[in-house]
Amino acid sequence: PQDSIDFFNYMITTIKKKLGFPETHLNLTEFDFVDTITCSNCSKTFTSLNTRKNNQASDPFYCFIIKPRQRPDECDEPVQLNLDEMIDDRCNYAFKNISETDLKGFKWLNWTCPNCQCHEGTIARKIKNAPKYLFINNRLDHGSREKDTRKKLKANLEFDINNLDISRHVLEGNGKYELIAFMHHMGRWAKWGHDISYV
Repeated sequence: PQDSIDFFNYMITTIKKKLGFPETHLNLTEFDFVDTITCSNCSKTFTSLNTRKNNQASDPFYCFIIKPRQRPDECDEPVQLNLDEMIDDRCNYAFKNISETDLKGFKWLNWTCPNCQCHEGTIARKIKNAPKYLFINNRLDHGSREKDTRKKLKANLEFDINNLDISRHVLEGNGKYELIAFMHHMGRWAKWGHDISYV
């Protein structure tokens, strides 16, 4: 659930910046992305740390957010999602900036090619240091534009409960995980319903 991830990020950031929690504890969950960006126009390649829509590139990540290719408005029946494929999609993808007339000025990614000033390209993303505990958020409301009744994709998620291996996307560290907890949202809309956790 998105609000749970927002709270989790706020909690970890507060612990780090205001309470002076030991770095060794924070390193259990935080990680950085090393992005190799190839410009679509001039084909030059650049390396960036934690490429984002905003300019806070120095802040680490505490959660790996994945998004289905399918959108809630396009699927009435439940769809089958594969966790490995979704992680691959978030580590290797193309991007572009959309004009204000298309989507109210929303930018997919805040990146400009230093060579030709182009705003389009592809990213090959790697986790710099694999954290001991990896939090993954599956955005089932991705693409739904409704304000108060944001639709949620009906989906079944496939993954290996004992061995999630993302080593192909890791520069340093193990990259192999087993499930210890799962949070699930029940309800028709993303903003309404009930959260259930299994530990």
